[in-house]
Amino acid sequence: MTLIGAANTLLGWFYLLFDVALLAFTLWAFVDCLIRPGYAFGLAGRKSKWVWLLITGFPAIVQVLTIVANGSVYMSLFLAFLSGLYLFDVRPAVRDYSGNRSRRRGSGGGHTGSGEGSGWSGNYGTGGEPESYDRWGGGTPDPRSW
Repeated sequence: MTLIGAANTLLGWFYLLFDVALLAFTLWAFVDCLIRPGYAFGLAGRKSKWVWLLITGFPAIVQVLTIVANGSVYMSLFLAFLSGLYLFDVRPAVRDYSGNRSRRRGSGGGHTGSGEGSGWSGNYGTGGEPESYDRWGGGTPDPRSW
């Protein structure tokens, strides 16, 4: 084997490893989008779950085809950008509304609706509304705490 042939083989293995890593990245985005509840996307102010399933699923399918058909690295990078957009922008916002928050915030589980640190002062006026919202400094309470 010549030096050029060895370099081409090494470069080919590098591209294959790179494509497999990008496939894992795009599949992670798609599966994460798949397990999130649909209502969380609306509460987070993002596009619907179906739109994000298309945005994250298309790169995963094309990445598989890129590996099989030895496609373009530039296309793989662009599609990984779409998956990254979901993972680093949409996912954190949607995760706050997904319900299973006990893993991130300790073993306390869900919100009880009253008590210290609940956001409600417990001091009700004559109109039936809380007089103040301790955590938010007045205004509408955050629905994530309900």
